[in-house]
Amino acid sequence: MTSFAIESSAKWVGKLLLEEVESLGKVRDKVEGLQSELEWMNCFLLDADQKQYKEAIVRKCISDIRDLAQEVEDVIELYILKVSHKREKPRGLIPWTDLKWLLCCLRDAKTLHGVGHDIDTITAEIHELTRRLQTYGILNSSHDPKLTNSYLFSERGLMEQRRTYSHTEDDDVVGLDEHVNDVADKLVNGQQKVVVIHGMGGIGKTTLAREVYHHAPLKTQFESSAWAYVSQQLQLGSICRDILLIPSNDKEERKSVQESPDSQLPTKLYNLLKRTRSLVVLDDIWSVQDWDRLKHAFPLNDNYCNSKLLVTTRNSQIFSGHSTQMVYCYEAKLLNSDRSWEVFQKKTCFNKENAEPWMVELGEMMLSHCNGHPLAIVVLGGVLATKKTLEEWRNVSDDLGSNLQGDGRYSGVYEILALSYYDLPYHLKACFLNLGYFPEDFEIPAQSLYHLWMVEGIVSSTQDIGRGKRLLGGIAKGYLDEMVLRGMVQVASRYTSGDIESCKLHDPMRDNFLRIVVDHSANVDDIEGPECSSDLDDKLRRLAIYVGNPKGIQPCLPDSSKVQQLRSLLFFANHEVQAVNCEWINGISNNFQLLRVLDFTGLEQCRGKLPASVGTLMFLRYLSIKDTHISELPPEIGKLRSLLILDLRVKAEIKLHNVFCKLQSLRQLYLPLNYEIEKMTLCNLSNLQKIEGLDLDRVEVEGLQELARLQRLTARCMHKKEGLYPFLRSSTIKRMSLTIGAAMFVELSNILSGCHFLVGPYIAGRRGRSILVPMTCVEMIPPNLEELGLGFCEVSQDCISALEKLPLLRLLWLFECYKGSKLHISSDGFPELIFLLMCELRLLREWTVERGGLPKLKQLSISGTPVEVLPDALPPRLSIGCDPCVPGIERYGSCPWFHAMRS
Repeated sequence: MTSFAIESSAKWVGKLLLEEVESLGKVRDKVEGLQSELEWMNCFLLDADQKQYKEAIVRKCISDIRDLAQEVEDVIELYILKVSHKREKPRGLIPWTDLKWLLCCLRDAKTLHGVGHDIDTITAEIHELTRRLQTYGILNSSHDPKLTNSYLFSERGLMEQRRTYSHTEDDDVVGLDEHVNDVADKLVNGQQKVVVIHGMGGIGKTTLAREVYHHAPLKTQFESSAWAYVSQQLQLGSICRDILLIPSNDKEERKSVQESPDSQLPTKLYNLLKRTRSLVVLDDIWSVQDWDRLKHAFPLNDNYCNSKLLVTTRNSQIFSGHSTQMVYCYEAKLLNSDRSWEVFQKKTCFNKENAEPWMVELGEMMLSHCNGHPLAIVVLGGVLATKKTLEEWRNVSDDLGSNLQGDGRYSGVYEILALSYYDLPYHLKACFLNLGYFPEDFEIPAQSLYHLWMVEGIVSSTQDIGRGKRLLGGIAKGYLDEMVLRGMVQVASRYTSGDIESCKLHDPMRDNFLRIVVDHSANVDDIEGPECSSDLDDKLRRLAIYVGNPKGIQPCLPDSSKVQQLRSLLFFANHEVQAVNCEWINGISNNFQLLRVLDFTGLEQCRGKLPASVGTLMFLRYLSIKDTHISELPPEIGKLRSLLILDLRVKAEIKLHNVFCKLQSLRQLYLPLNYEIEKMTLCNLSNLQKIEGLDLDRVEVEGLQELARLQRLTARCMHKKEGLYPFLRSSTIKRMSLTIGAAMFVELSNILSGCHFLVGPYIAGRRGRSILVPMTCVEMIPPNLEELGLGFCEVSQDCISALEKLPLLRLLWLFECYKGSKLHISSDGFPELIFLLMCELRLLREWTVERGGLPKLKQLSISGTPVEVLPDALPPRLSIGCDPCVPGIERYGSCPWFHAMRS
C-alpha cells in the first residue's frame, strides 16, 4: 500500500463506522480512536513523502505505518463481515428460536471482544512507533509547503503548468529520419531476410521500429504488414495468430485462423509469408531459446521468399550465429548532444537561447548523466518540467549527483529513472503502481486505470477545483497526463478529442519499479512496488492472474488460505484458454470476502450465468464483466451496497434484472449493447454520475429526475421521447451522446438546439424507410457538437455545407444517408474533423475537396460507395481503408483492401 492509500483507508474506515455504528457497540470508541490515528498517519506521510528518497529511516517508518494501516483495515472489515447479518430478537417466538437468537448474541459478543483486543494491540504498536519517530527526530519538519511535490501537483500547481496535447502518439521522437531511412532501405533493397534493431532497454528500439513500420514509402513495397509483441512470456500460437489475422476481406480465411489449433499456426504462417511479400515486426525478443521457437514459422532460407522480418531485441547475441547474408544488425543509437538538448527542451518547455544561465548550466550538468539515453532524457526533463526555481533545480541536481554509483556508460540512467519515481507526488506514486496490474507490452485502457484509481481511493468522486467541482474523470485524466508529461508513461493511442485512449509502460520503468512475483505452478502474478515485500503470503492485497493454462481458469486460482485479505483481483487470458462456465467464480466469492475490485474483463472465454454468490461481496466497489460472454446477471447483484462502478459491456446478449435502484452508492454504470430486461428502474441512484448504453425506450420514466448528480450520459432513444425529456432539461449533465430516431430528431430539433451539453447525436432512421432531414433542422444543431452520425435518412448537399461549418466536429459518420451523385467540401470545411466514415452512399460518384478543406483528417473509411477518384486535396498523411478500392488510394499505401487486391 502506498502512502496515498493510507488516506483512502482512513476515509473508508470512517464510512464503515457510520454504516455499522449500531453493531460496533462498546468497541465504537476504540475504533473511532483508531480512525483518528489513521488520519495522523496520513498527515505524517504527506510530510515525510519529500524525505523518503533520501532517508532510509523514513522509508522504514513509512513501511511500518503501511503495515499497521492494512492491519486496521483487516480488523474493521472482518468484524463488519462477521456481524453483517445481525438480528433483532423477534416477539412471540418458540424457545428454540429464542435460543438461536441468544447464540447469535454470544457470537457477536465474542467477535466484539476479539476486535477490541486486536485494536488494543494495534494501538500499542502505533504508540511505540510514535515514540520512535520522536526519538529519531523524524516528526520535526522544516519543509516549505510551496516547494514540495504536494504543492506542485496540487490543483493550483496543475493549473500553473503548461500543458500540450497532440494526436501524435510519441511526442518525443526527434532526429529519427536518417535512421528510419537506413532501416527501411535495408528492408526494401537489402538481401537479408531479417533486420535486427538492438540496444539496451529504453533506448528507442520500439520507437524506431514503429516509425519504420508506418513509413509511407515502405508501405507501398509490401503487400501486407503485421506487428506482434513477443516479450518475456513468449506465446508462439498467439504471435502466429496475430500475424495471420492481417486485415483482409477474406472472412473464411480469418475464421480458419481463429479456429486452428496452435500447433498448425506456424505452418500456416510459413506458407503465407512464402507466397506473399509481407513485412512482419517482432518486437522485443528476449532470448536465443525464444528465437529458436519462432524461426520455424518464417521461410528465411527460401531464396524465392520476398517477405522480410524486422526484429527488436536487447540481446544482440541472439542472432550472432547467423550469416550476415541472412541477418543485418542495426544498433539503436544514443542521441548526440544536439539531439539530447532538443528532447530535453521539449520536455522542460524552455528554450536554450532564451533560458536563464543557471538553467543552461545545471541542465547541461544533469543531461551529461543521461549519456544520450532517450528515455533517461525524457524522464529527467519530465522531473524538471515541474520545477520553476533555481533552488528546485539545484535540489534535483544534488539528489542525482549524490546517488550515482559506478562509472559505467549507463551509470546515471537507472538512477534518473529512480529519481523520477521518488519525485512523484504521493498520489501519483499510487497511480503509477496501478500500472503494474497489466501484462507486459499491454495497451492499458485509460478508462480501466481511472476506474482502479477511483475504487482504490486514489481519486475521490469529486474534488474542489477553485470555486467549483471536477468530476472523477477530469481529475483522473489530469493524473495520467502528468505521468505522460513526466515521461513515465507512454501514450499508445488517443481519442479523436485528443484524450488518451490507451497507454503503455516503458520496459525499464516496469523492470525497475514493478516487481512481478510469479507462481509458475498457478500462473499468478503479484503486482508490487518498490515499497512492498516479495512474499506471496497472507498480507497480499492485490493480485493479477495471467491465465495461460489451456485447461481453464480453476487451476490458476491461488490458495485462499494464503491470500485471505485480498482486496483486488484481475484476470487476463491468452487465446489458448478454453471456454469455461462461471461456476468457478463461486470459489472467489466464498474465499475472498474482502474483495473491492473484481475484474473479469480479460476473460473472453467466460460464459453462462454469473453466480448469485457474487452478491455476498459486501465490500465490492468495482465489478466488470466487460468483453466476456456471460449471459445473465443474477438479481443478488442488488445486494452490493458498496458498489461504485458496474461494467456490463459483454460481447453477447445478457439477461438483466431490475435491481439497479438498490445500488445506491453506484457512481458509474456501463450497460451492454444487447440486453433483456422486463423493465428498468433507476430511482434512488442519487450518486450516479455517469451512464453509458442506456436504452430510454425501456427505462421507467418515473425516477429519472432523481439522478441529481448525473453528468455524463450515453443513451439511445428511438421512440419513447418521454424518457428523454428529464435529461434535456437537466442542469447537471455536462456531456450527452445520443442515438435518436430520425423522426424524433426532426420533431425535437428546436429543443435539441438549446442542449449545449449534446456532443454526439447519432440520427438513425430505418433501413428502407428513409426520413428526410430538413435543412432547417440541420441548422439548429448546436455548434459545440463533437461527433455526428447520420444513418438511414436523407440529407442534401446544403445540409453537408451547413455541417462543415461546425467548429468542433471531430467525427462524422455518413451511412446510407446521401442520395446525391456529387459531394463537395469547401476550402474551410470541417476544420477539426479527424475521422470520416462514408458507407453505402451508393449514388455518389464525384467527391471534391477544395484546398484547405479537411485539414486535420487522419482516418478515412469508405465502403460500398462508388467514388470514381479520391480528391487530391486530402492530407498527405492519412490512414485509409477503402472497399472497393478507389483510384488515388495508391498514394497512401495503408489500405488493407488495396494490399489484398494487389496480392
